[in-house]
Amino acid sequence: FESWWTLRWPYESSLAMYRLIFTGIFDRHPDLPIVTHHSGGMIPMMAGRLGSGLELLGTRTPPEMEEAIAPAIGEKPLEAMRRFYADTATFGSRSAIECGLEFFGPDRMLFASDMPFDPEEGPGYIRETLKAIGEMNISDEDRQKVLSGNAERIFRLKREGE
Repeated sequence: FESWWTLRWPYESSLAMYRLIFTGIFDRHPDLPIVTHHSGGMIPMMAGRLGSGLELLGTRTPPEMEEAIAPAIGEKPLEAMRRFYADTATFGSRSAIECGLEFFGPDRMLFASDMPFDPEEGPGYIRETLKAIGEMNISDEDRQKVLSGNAERIFRLKREGE
């Protein structure tokens, strides 16, 4: 039923983010730009559950296991999640992009289309993603950041002629 693609991919991306923050990667490398796929997978939509659940981290753990589960990070886990960058490859889903934008902020979202994995082998998801971003109620400045500015900044890209 294509569950690996429709459900497991966003779950696995989210789990990878979760595991990465508990390695303390952002404490050791505070400026490391890690871009996660599909608007951060499940993380933005599940932020309430994650925040509440992670606040309880260790409270239901037997004393002999407390050290094993102690966070290896210097900030709240949900705030560490917001240090990732996320892309807009959501198959043109405006609500998914808006959810990711609300969670990560306009300085941490980058345009992506998942090309060539659409029925048209590329242009369909590009067109739908551009349409969704164009219809969003955000400032022109934030739209420019998402469409190109953030990628230019974090990947140190130069426009032709610069």
